[in-house]
Amino acid sequence: MIINYIEEGIFLLVKKFSALLLSVIVFLVITPALHTSAALTDGTYSVSYSVIKPDSGSASMADGYFAKPAKVKVEGGKITVQLTTTSSMIKDFQVESKNVSVLSTSGENETVQFTVNSISQPVNAKIHVVADASYDHWYSIRLSFDEANAKLIEAATNNQETAPASSGGEEDNNTSGQNQEQEVVANPETGDNVQLYVLLAIGAALFILFTYQKQMKRG
Repeated sequence: MIINYIEEGIFLLVKKFSALLLSVIVFLVITPALHTSAALTDGTYSVSYSVIKPDSGSASMADGYFAKPAKVKVEGGKITVQLTTTSSMIKDFQVESKNVSVLSTSGENETVQFTVNSISQPVNAKIHVVADASYDHWYSIRLSFDEANAKLIEAATNNQETAPASSGGEEDNNTSGQNQEQEVVANPETGDNVQLYVLLAIGAALFILFTYQKQMKRG
């Protein structure tokens, strides 16, 4: 009787341990994927965005004064954003405490440009709104970009100048091409390894669970 209780207790522990192991594995695999799946490669994109409040995800009243979508250019890890404001009441516009660059002005519309490190998270910004002599305020806002649904407008191109022929030139170009190819396929190989480890771990956990359950039935 006591032995049966012990066996049942061990079986429950193994079962819980297997479930916990699977949960941890899934968490470790899915979490990094969520952070990296939306990363943009070099190129120019059309990205939808919204203007939200500084302390929540709720839409700011200023959202109506920004034209959508934004134009986002990614080049060598540098992210340049172009967007248009639609009210002349916005006298100043700062992103991450830096003034934006004004590209063009047409009536109420003003197209600006700025650089950021990432658009994966809301970007802090401020606008200076002046309606008249009695209404002059700075407002804190955040720009929330829908990076996951960015639409590619133009892929990046490698503009390489033609260099004079030399004994090692062709070899250098081939080496460069090989390095670029290795860079491109590095992530898929890593992903395949992770999937393999996950499958092995799941298989091992299920094997332990079923083996012990079989032994209990025989006992």
